[in-house]
Amino acid sequence: MEKFGICGSIGLLPVCMCLNKKGKPTNLAQELGVGPTLFLMSTRAMAWLFFVLTIINFPAFAYYYKGTSSNSDGTATTNEAT
Repeated sequence: MEKFGICGSIGLLPVCMCLNKKGKPTNLAQELGVGPTLFLMSTRAMAWLFFVLTIINFPAFAYYYKGTSSNSDGTATTNEAT
């Protein structure tokens, strides 16, 4: 049994095989099996997706942050219905 590092490469999702020059699974992916390998690949893809979407939404975060400012005494400056 071969030891693999914590950051060992498991390859790319089958959708992205055009980016994978070898075209065959890595040794780590073969040893893990199909299920865990696909889980790790899809988890990595989702993490990148959410990271990109978070970066895209920074202007909206700033807009909402500016709209909810407060006074020095801690009261909100937004219009509240009374």
